[in-house]
Amino acid sequence: MRYKVFIRCDGGLSLGMGHITRCLALANMLKQDFEICFILRKTEEKVIRLIQENAFACETISEKQTIAEELSFLSYLLKKEDILVLDGYHFDLAYQQEIKKQQLKLVFIDDLIAFKQVADVVINQSLAVKYQDYQKENNTQLNLGLNYALLREPFFKLQACRSIQKVEKVFISMGAADEHNTSLKVAKTLLQVPYLKEVHLMLGAINPHLKSIHEFIAQQDDVQFKIHVNISADELQNLLSQCDLAICAASGILIEACAVGIPIISGITADNQKDNLRGLSEKQVLFDIGNFLEIEDEDFVKQITQVCNQPDVLNQQMVKQRTLIDGRSPQRILNIFKDLAASKLIFRFAQDEDCDLYYQWANDEVVRKNSFNQEAIQYENHVQWFKAKLKAVNCYFYMFFDRETNSPAGQVRIDKSGDEVIIGISIDEHFRGKSLGLEMLGKATLDYHHQNPEATIIAYIKTENIASYKLFKKAGFGDEETSLYQGNQIYKLFKKP
Repeated sequence: MRYKVFIRCDGGLSLGMGHITRCLALANMLKQDFEICFILRKTEEKVIRLIQENAFACETISEKQTIAEELSFLSYLLKKEDILVLDGYHFDLAYQQEIKKQQLKLVFIDDLIAFKQVADVVINQSLAVKYQDYQKENNTQLNLGLNYALLREPFFKLQACRSIQKVEKVFISMGAADEHNTSLKVAKTLLQVPYLKEVHLMLGAINPHLKSIHEFIAQQDDVQFKIHVNISADELQNLLSQCDLAICAASGILIEACAVGIPIISGITADNQKDNLRGLSEKQVLFDIGNFLEIEDEDFVKQITQVCNQPDVLNQQMVKQRTLIDGRSPQRILNIFKDLAASKLIFRFAQDEDCDLYYQWANDEVVRKNSFNQEAIQYENHVQWFKAKLKAVNCYFYMFFDRETNSPAGQVRIDKSGDEVIIGISIDEHFRGKSLGLEMLGKATLDYHHQNPEATIIAYIKTENIASYKLFKKAGFGDEETSLYQGNQIYKLFKKP
């Protein structure tokens, strides 16, 4: 079965093209395994044509539609097995909650952390963002950093090492729309920087300032200016590799520049770029200019000149850039979508009212048979134990539910006992034989490792429990040992982040 992914984003003159560009990158990562359809509010024809030229279907929503009407349209269009991707700041908590009421599978692409997340999956490629920065539902899976970079295919190719001895060719990109005409501001500034021979400006066809930029360039003799409009990813990759310095906004183009390997001066032109700039600045792979819209021309000239006179620092930047992107982001993201498409479960952490259900599961005949202590558990002892574990900061009760019926399907407990982090699993008798154990272990261990990135999780399994042994092996546990544990011959399996 070929699942569908619907991508709801917007772009154009007023919004810029950042959301469209990274969603096109995402779509190309998924297109071999999923059917892709974009959904946009009515915008410039050039934007629609760009999506269609990439061979993706595109539905448009009237700009006059209310949010309620839009949600109704999505409800009609999508089926429960489909995945909806949201990329935009107006898809807030209330919007997402309405989507989740329809039991749709939801992915949110973020760079602002503006509200609580209820999506199944969040992708934020900023290096500055941490797990603890988010407010989210228990079940929301966070995928943070450049391991999940939404880059176009040419930028994942490892580039040959090069060395910059002097800066003569400069690349400028301030976004496809560039509402404030920052490209022209930077171009004028570069006229005051000595030794420059070529300046390449990458502009979008929707840029409202093309005429004024062309008029400026026509008047220049000392520096050769070239304009590049709507160039392909391959052409951009080649252009960056030919230039000695990139001056760009801290948007997606900044990550693409790092992937190619080029000295960079960067800053923000919008608030949503702050985390991206901060994260990459901390890695010392660029010069942080601050806010392009606020910097004075005299200070700008001074900083650019200083940068150009530090070839050793420029080359060190490029060496550090090579450690940022490992080229495996497309496969990681594809796997995330495959797992979500196949997902039958959601989880939350256990609460006081779950005590009796956990008691029922704990005393299940199959569970007791596979436990190291096979005696029936007394209710009073269970209640005392359960309440104590709920309060323990090192104990995680993952309680799983069927996506469609919301019926409890089982639980995974990950508990730090002494120096060991130990995992256990039990599945409700009504959900056995449905191959849910692998998803339960995968979700629980992934979430635990996000919160405890240094932890090694250990499973103790009786040697006669072959089914459980095979399940844990399939879930990524390995490095097995055999030994005696509480009087039983056991396998001891390990899972690292």
